[in-house]
Amino acid sequence: CNLDIIARVHGSGGAKLRAPSSGCRAWSPAKRKEGTMLPRQLSAGQRKYLRLAHLLFASLWGGGATSMVLIVCLFHPQTAHELLVYSSILFYIDFLIVGPGAGGCFITGFLYARCTPWGFFKYNWIVAKWCANVGFILFGLLWFVPSLESAVTAARALPMEFPLAPESIGTNIWHLVQNLGTALLFAGVLALSVFKPWGKTPWAAKASRPHMTAGAPEMIDRE
Repeated sequence: CNLDIIARVHGSGGAKLRAPSSGCRAWSPAKRKEGTMLPRQLSAGQRKYLRLAHLLFASLWGGGATSMVLIVCLFHPQTAHELLVYSSILFYIDFLIVGPGAGGCFITGFLYARCTPWGFFKYNWIVAKWCANVGFILFGLLWFVPSLESAVTAARALPMEFPLAPESIGTNIWHLVQNLGTALLFAGVLALSVFKPWGKTPWAAKASRPHMTAGAPEMIDRE
């Protein structure tokens, strides 16, 4: 606990004070005057709601990525109209489902790191998840979404029944790799969340945070 527990013990020599137990942290006015603002910790109920939101966004990310892989594998446009439909479906799935799912995972992950004892860079698996999440978002914003927009624009410029040349094997493989890579990336992030491998980072603090309570390690183990 963060407050002194003072017990009055009655003995033959009168009342006397017993020192705080070892499980408690003595309050220091000097430390209070330093004005260091500690991160607000979430209650158990708030953590459940945050975890629920995180899982919902992860479901959007994984489900959308899987859907895109299936479309790329099963649908091969033969005309400009089919190409327009094909490219539009991929664009809207990525823009309305996969993108918000990854962005929601980033936001809820940030809140989880900020408001729980997990922290941002205390564990190697958390650092790996940050790299995967941020890398995926940057890849989507800077390359994947613009390429889908270009495909939609190109398809609209053609007559609807204009026959398309058969796609080369290299093009099909490239489309499959980039969409399958998204699904595999999500699967890897999910595995990191479940197994939590590799332990702490070299720069992780050896001692507990000042705002962590005595039960924080047990809470981390349960999550």
